[in-house]
Amino acid sequence: MQMPQDSDPHSLSQIQVLPRPKFLLVTTMKNEGPYILEWIAYHIAIGIDHFMIVTNDCTDGTNEILEILQKKGLVTLVINPNTLARDPTRWQRNAQAIVQHYPLYRRAEWILHCDVDEFVQFNNRDIETLNDLVEALSPVDVISLTSIPFNSNGINDLLDLPVTTQFLQNERYLTKDRTAFKYTGEPKNDHSAIKPLFRNALGLSIRGNHRPYHPKFSSSGYIWKDGSGRQMPVELTDGRGQAVISADTIFHVQLNHYAIRSVEASMLKFDRGDVTGNVRLDHSVHYFKNYDNPGQDDTRLARPHPKMKKLYNSFMRDKHLSFLHKRAFEIHKARFQELIKTGDSYALARALGYFDSERRGIFLAESAAQTSRGLKPAKAQVTLKVPKNPTFELPQISSLWVGPPISFVERLCMQSFVDAGHKFTLYSTDKLRDLPDGVTLEDPRDIYQADFPTGPEHRHNNAVYADIFRLHMIRKTGAIWADMDAYCLKPFIFPSGYAVGLEEATAGVFTACNGIVGFPNDSETLNECLNLVTQKNPIPPFFNGGRRTRLRERTKNGDIFGFQDFSWGTSGPRLIHYFMEITGELKYAVPKDVFYPGPRAFRRPLLRPEYASEVFERPETVSVHIFGKTKSFLKDDYGGDLPENCYLDRLCKRHGIDPKAHPV
Repeated sequence: MQMPQDSDPHSLSQIQVLPRPKFLLVTTMKNEGPYILEWIAYHIAIGIDHFMIVTNDCTDGTNEILEILQKKGLVTLVINPNTLARDPTRWQRNAQAIVQHYPLYRRAEWILHCDVDEFVQFNNRDIETLNDLVEALSPVDVISLTSIPFNSNGINDLLDLPVTTQFLQNERYLTKDRTAFKYTGEPKNDHSAIKPLFRNALGLSIRGNHRPYHPKFSSSGYIWKDGSGRQMPVELTDGRGQAVISADTIFHVQLNHYAIRSVEASMLKFDRGDVTGNVRLDHSVHYFKNYDNPGQDDTRLARPHPKMKKLYNSFMRDKHLSFLHKRAFEIHKARFQELIKTGDSYALARALGYFDSERRGIFLAESAAQTSRGLKPAKAQVTLKVPKNPTFELPQISSLWVGPPISFVERLCMQSFVDAGHKFTLYSTDKLRDLPDGVTLEDPRDIYQADFPTGPEHRHNNAVYADIFRLHMIRKTGAIWADMDAYCLKPFIFPSGYAVGLEEATAGVFTACNGIVGFPNDSETLNECLNLVTQKNPIPPFFNGGRRTRLRERTKNGDIFGFQDFSWGTSGPRLIHYFMEITGELKYAVPKDVFYPGPRAFRRPLLRPEYASEVFERPETVSVHIFGKTKSFLKDDYGGDLPENCYLDRLCKRHGIDPKAHPV
């Protein structure tokens, strides 16, 4: 996209900064481009005179949008000098400190701290502006706005629609009883964070994002009230608490908090990191689900304030603003598509339910589009048509069987893929009977025929043959390989085309495993692996120098050797991990719990009833590997009888498999 050149950035009627703004909103931003215009327009409509916005290392056009709004007299843009530091940490506190040096900040009568994912909502019909709120609660010096979190409303996609028309459920069941007041220092369960609206003339030692601090606040004659107009207790006003029980504090006003928005928006937030530092990936699932609780409908902001609607639509008529808004949205969408292909982000998307068919996002999003109430899209956007949720055709799953009769374990695994909606092809030279409906039997020699002996008496060679066979099969058919002891918990959907998982080889050391493996046809790893396994007298590059020298000497002497002459795993995990690391494709490998969850197989966890299903079925889990050792333990420790209500027994009951009909 190219910036339009034929419009005047000053085309919007000028809104002059007051010499002394009565209400100044202070916030920090990092990559918030798609959300700025709605948020600015709304808060102007309810009485904000000016915005001081401190940005940090934005890459989506946030600064450019704010620069135009600054020229229009609406915003003072501050670039956080902390971005110059080599390791910029705690930058939000620095941002709050630096704005206090600006004359504009010092002139403001009232200051509100809130973020771009927060909207002030009035609950008293007689209050329409911040000025009305202050007058209704006077005398008052500080008003704490209770944060009321809104859930994702089941929406997966990042949509170019106003936030307030998409997310219509708050997750607090609020009581009408206003008599009881409780205080807590931490947001927990029904506790909510607070954000301050305070009189700027106060002698406050610290003006934090969640509250001002003054150890002698109550004895200084100042008055602090909550959103219901009741005076706050001394333990909060003179202490450091940042949260209250939300139910009885919002009679006049609340602060709608759209912390997660949609799944895509949340993942972009986690990728970007928050204003206090990067969000750790292992905390992201907890963060999302903590905010995504079932809630009650609250659609009041879905009907925009008339002044907000007029101003928002004027923004969208401005060619520069509409262009920058649309471009920011496209940057976010493109970043998500890049993210979701990588292993960690794929696992996160799985854990957040992005691929779950039961998420209702598209229907709710379409409803939201219909209730936008006259909010017009940017001119750069041709249509407001809501994009469909990503749809993925389930890939073909294939495997190979060379060995003894198929037991209930293999039948369970094949059945699990069929029940998940996959077509399953089993390659075998044996005339296998009584396979699950939906399983197709094919001849493996049509894919690859080994030039070394295989069969029941060649266990090691069989493993090598399977390792090499799966590479040829992937290249020729595009299917995903799954070992016959890989159980399918959820449909296999891999936007990147890579289906490779990490397994813990030794404590804390993870390597790519090939129990489940899939590659896109243009994968460098697949090409390199096939080039090596099809060579006569292959010399694996991951062997040490001495061993490679000895193999070259054997070649000179006329010896013939192949991967069947190397130790177990050479043609499998070692080969795949080496080339995925060399090509850089290891970033597509998913974490352990996606394909190989649970304790190590030697602990016999699948056979012990005390192991709950949740041990193996993590939010991000797609497949559970049963491992061949489990069958050996079943024979040796239990005489082949599956223990009642162990995890493996629960899986058999889930899919109607009778272990006694096909014993190990």
